[in-house]
Parts: sequence; structure tokens; C-alpha cells
Amino acid sequence: MLINEAIAIFFIFMTPYKKRHLVGVEQSLCFMEIFLMELSNMGLVVLYNGFDYFGLIKLLFGGSSIMSIELYKGFENRWYSNIGQAICFSVFSMSFSKNLIDVSFYVKDAFKRFHDRGFKFYKKKDPNDDDDDSVNTRKKTMEDLINLYTGKEFEGEKNYGRMISTMFVILLYSTGMPILYAVGAFFFFITLFINKILLLKYYRRSTRLNTKIAERAVMMMKYAILLHILVGFAMLTNPMPFQT
Repeated sequence: MLINEAIAIFFIFMTPYKKRHLVGVEQSLCFMEIFLMELSNMGLVVLYNGFDYFGLIKLLFGGSSIMSIELYKGFENRWYSNIGQAICFSVFSMSFSKNLIDVSFYVKDAFKRFHDRGFKFYKKKDPNDDDDDSVNTRKKTMEDLINLYTGKEFEGEKNYGRMISTMFVILLYSTGMPILYAVGAFFFFITLFINKILLLKYYRRSTRLNTKIAERAVMMMKYAILLHILVGFAMLTNPMPFQT
């Protein structure tokens, strides 16, 4: 998860160097990169473990999978116990790990402001004097003070990529694991709650975010529904989970 976050930050850092003519195109491309990276790491890498019907992976890799995970002949009981459980735990843990990373930036900047005020809660030098508008700060210039109290810009491409990739994973495997609906609802509730607080208390008004990413995210949901039908069909037509 930390690797995913580091790669996402790298994609955002490299966005201005891609030299696209429109900012919306740059952000849309970055959103797709983050989406594909997180979807692959969280949902697609383990998918092949459920489709070794003909022993192709065993033949190619000498009896062990690429990730050194036990191979399965379809969505059998052992797949749900091992891989399915790991997917559920991954989505659940992302509710905290991904959002806590965003909160950590807010806490760090809040502490820097608190330290600048001499560890005092009030922003005026004399809170009891209504006529005194002197700012309680150690900064020498107004520019430094503004930079201190200006939060980072909201990274819509990273947040959209994270949420849409999680939605894809939920729809991929929820037919055989309905508990993913509850886990996913918890993830989106925590993400909404944290983002709402940070948008109100921390993030600056974005000058780059537009409707391009939201429109592409909505368009991609039809592919998520298609994958949900295909993988769900494979899960329900596999008789092994129903054998006792």
C-alpha cells in the first residue's frame, strides 16, 4: 500500500513534464495511470490464480506462480479462504492506510503552524485586545506567513484513481464474496468523511481540477459492470465452492 502511494505521488510529480497542451488532459492521463496501477496491484495480479484450468501456469513456471502463491483450478474453496480473504482485508485496510497518509500531511502542517505561534492556540498576539490585529507569528514576511497557512492543492487524480480502482475490485469479486459490499461501503464512508474534513480545513482551492476526471470515471463504470458479470459468471458456474 505504501508502494502504491509512492508510485501515485511519482505519477503526479511527473504530470507537468508530459507536456500536454491542456491541464485536464494531463490530469486525466495521470488518473488513468494511478487507476491501472492500483487495480493491477490490488485486484488483477491475483486473478490469474483462479483460472489455471489447463495447468498453463504450472507448466510455464514449474509448479509455482509468479508471486509464489498456491495455484487454484478456478474459484474453489481454498481460493476464497486465501486469496479472497486477502482481497477483503486489503480493501478494509485501505480505509485507514490511504486516508491516514492524507491526514498525516494535515497534522504535519498544523504542527508547523502551532510551532510558529510559539505553541499557542490563538493567532493574534493579544487575543484580548480587539483593536490589535498583529499576527502571532515568527515569520518575517507576509509571503512566508501565507505559504505557512496555505494547504496543499487537492490531488483529484490520485483520489479518483484510488476510489475507482477500489470500486472495480469490489465489483470484480463481490458476486462470490458479498461481504465486499459492506467492506466497500465502509471504505467509501471513511474516504468521504476524511476528504470532506480536509477540503474544508486544509486543502487550498484547486486551480487545476475540472470535470474531465469525473466524466472519465463515470464512463469507466460500464466496464466495471461488464467485468462484474464476467467474473461473477465464472464464480457461480464453478461447482467447487458448493461441494462439501
